[in-house]
Amino acid sequence: RVVILSDGAQTEGDLVGAAARAQELGVRMDHVLLDAGPPPEVALTGMDVPSELRAGAPFTLRLRAFTTAETEARVRLFQGTSPNGAEPFRDLTLPEGESEIEMRSVVHVPGPITYRAVIEPSGPDRFEANDTWSETVIVPGRPRVLYVEGTPGQSTSFERALSAGELDVEVRGPRGIPTSVGELEGFDFLVVSDV
Repeated sequence: RVVILSDGAQTEGDLVGAAARAQELGVRMDHVLLDAGPPPEVALTGMDVPSELRAGAPFTLRLRAFTTAETEARVRLFQGTSPNGAEPFRDLTLPEGESEIEMRSVVHVPGPITYRAVIEPSGPDRFEANDTWSETVIVPGRPRVLYVEGTPGQSTSFERALSAGELDVEVRGPRGIPTSVGELEGFDFLVVSDV
C-alpha cells in the first residue's frame, strides 16, 4: 500500500504512468491532498535610503515587505540603538504579496548611521529570522572630533586649531569618555589628552 501526501502539482516524472504500473502490480494507492496553502510568512526584503542625505533635512525611507496573506503588523524603525525620532513605528495592514512601506526620518549629526527595521506581525509567522533588515548610511558633514582633556581649560589652543581645520570639536572631561560603541560611533576621531 502507498499513501501519497501531495498538493497535486507534479514537478517531475510521470505520475499517471507510475500509478498505472502500481495498479498492474496490485499496489493499493491512497492520497491525501495538501491544500492548506503556503505557511503564514511575513518578511522584510529590503530598505531604500536616499543616496544624498543632509544633516537636519527630513527624508523618506522605503521598506520592502512580503507576506503570504493579508496581515496586520507593526513596523518599528531604529536609528542606531534608539527609536527613529520622526516616526518610531507604524501600524498597518499589509496585502498579500509584495508591498512598500514609507517612513519619515531625519539625521541630525553627520557621519555613519545604521537604520534597523523590525516587522512584528499580529498573527503567526513561520520564520522570525527574516523580520529584521539593517542598512548603514553615511551622512556627509564636517568630521566630528571628541577631545577628552584631563585638566579643564588646557584644550583651548588645540581645539582652535582643529576647528580652523574644518572639524567640529566637542570637549569633555574624563567622565565624558563614551561608555558604549554606539555613543563613540557619533565621532570620526577621538583625542585623549592627560587623562
